[in-house]
Amino acid sequence: MIIRTNRPNRPIYISLTNPGEILTINSPVRGKVLIDPRSRPSRVTISFFGRTRACITRRTGSNSLSTYKTKPLFFTYTLELFASESQGESYDILKHGVTVNNRVELPFSFRFPEKTPPKRGVSRVKDKFNHQEGDELPPSFLFTANLGFRVTNGDQQSVEYMLEAKLFVSSPTPEEEVRCRLRFLPPAPANTPDASVLVRTSQSYYMHQPKNGLWIRSYRLLPDWDPEERLRDRIKIGLKSWSNAPYANFKIEARCSCVLTVEQPVRFNLVVEHLRRSEEIPQPPVIYLRRIRVRLQSNIHVCVPAGFSLTSSEYKEMHTYKPVLLDARYDEGDGLLVYDGMEICTKPLLVSAVPAFRTYALGLDHVLEVYIWGECAKEKFEVVPLHGKVFIVPPPTLDFAPNRIEDGEREAVDEEQPVVEEGDGAPPGLDDDIRPPRYQAFNTDT
Repeated sequence: MIIRTNRPNRPIYISLTNPGEILTINSPVRGKVLIDPRSRPSRVTISFFGRTRACITRRTGSNSLSTYKTKPLFFTYTLELFASESQGESYDILKHGVTVNNRVELPFSFRFPEKTPPKRGVSRVKDKFNHQEGDELPPSFLFTANLGFRVTNGDQQSVEYMLEAKLFVSSPTPEEEVRCRLRFLPPAPANTPDASVLVRTSQSYYMHQPKNGLWIRSYRLLPDWDPEERLRDRIKIGLKSWSNAPYANFKIEARCSCVLTVEQPVRFNLVVEHLRRSEEIPQPPVIYLRRIRVRLQSNIHVCVPAGFSLTSSEYKEMHTYKPVLLDARYDEGDGLLVYDGMEICTKPLLVSAVPAFRTYALGLDHVLEVYIWGECAKEKFEVVPLHGKVFIVPPPTLDFAPNRIEDGEREAVDEEQPVVEEGDGAPPGLDDDIRPPRYQAFNTDT
C-alpha cells in the first residue's frame, strides 16, 4: 500500500502558504513543494483535483459481503515543477537553490474553479444525483456509516479536494507521493431563500398534532380545582363520567427561519393558539413544558453503480445523522410555563455542518425537528410543532469577497490556471487514502 502522508521529514513535502485556511470559489491555492536533493529526482509534479467517494456494502450471503465503490472526478489540474535535462538520477535540481534546511523549494499556484470544468464526468439525465459539467462544486464533506455487520469504521461517503505531489527518479512510476487535503466551502447556493421565509412543517408530521389541534379533557380544567389535590380527590375524579368532563382545544406551533447559519444558534418562537374550550372554563388553560428537543436531521443519499450485477444497474441507500442542538428537561414542580411568542435558543450549529448539495453519487439535505413533551391540567401530551426542510449557509465571519475575480483580473487568472488533464490519472483506491482532518467529520457516536 502506498503511503501518501504529508510529513516534513519525507523526501517530498507540500507546504501551504496558509495551512488550515477555508477556501472558496476563486481562492488561490499557493505553496511550495520541498524536495530533499539527496533523492536525486528526475521529475516533480503536483496535481490539484476534486472528487466524490461513495461506497455501499451489501450482504451477498450468510458470511460474505460485497462492496461497491465509485470515485468520479470533478476536475484535475497538473503542473510540472521540475524536469531534469539528464537521463535517470541526477542533481540537476540543485540549480533551483538549497535552503538552510537542505531542501529545494518549488513554488506552485492553483485557483479553485467556480464550477466543474467542461468535458468531465458522465451525464445521467434520469439520476437525481446528476452532476453536469458547469455545475457548482459541492463543499468538502465526510460521513462514516456505522454498519452492524462489520468491525471496520463502515462505509465512507465524502467530497474531497486535494493536492498530490509526486517525485520521479528513474522510472515512469513515482518513487514518492504525498497528499494534502484542502477544505472547500462555497458561498450559499443560489436557490437559498430569504431569511424571512419560515420552515414549512411537513404534513406527515402532524401525527402528534392533528390539524384541529390538541384536545385535553379533564375535570382539573375547572377553575375550582385544587392544585394540591389529595388521594380522595383523585379517586372522585376517576369515578366521574369522562364524557361529561370539560375540554380544551389548542395548538402549539413553532416559527423558525428556514435559513440556518453555521456556528450560530438556532432561534425560533413557539406559537400557542387556544381554539375552543368548555363554557365552564372562563380562561384559557395553563400549559407547561416538561421537555423540548431540537435536532438537525441530515440525510445523506448514496447512489453507486452496481458493476456487473444482473439484478440492478445501481445501488442506493440513505444514512441519517441527527445531532441534538437542544435537549432541556423541566422535571421540578409544574414545569416551564409555555406562552405565545416564547423564544427558544439552541446551541450553535456544528462547524461540520455544510450546505445541502447534489453531485455525483452523493446528495445531502437537512431537516429541522422540534419535539415537545408537555402537560395541561396534569394531562400529558407530545407534539412535533416543527419538522421541515432548512438551508444551511456559511458563517458571516467567512469573507468570500476578496477571493472573487474581477473582470479586469480574468485574463491574468486564465494565464495562471494550468491546463486540465483529460488523461487517465485516476486517484488511488479508497483504502490508500489518508484520513481527513477532524473538522470535516461527522461524529456518529451521538
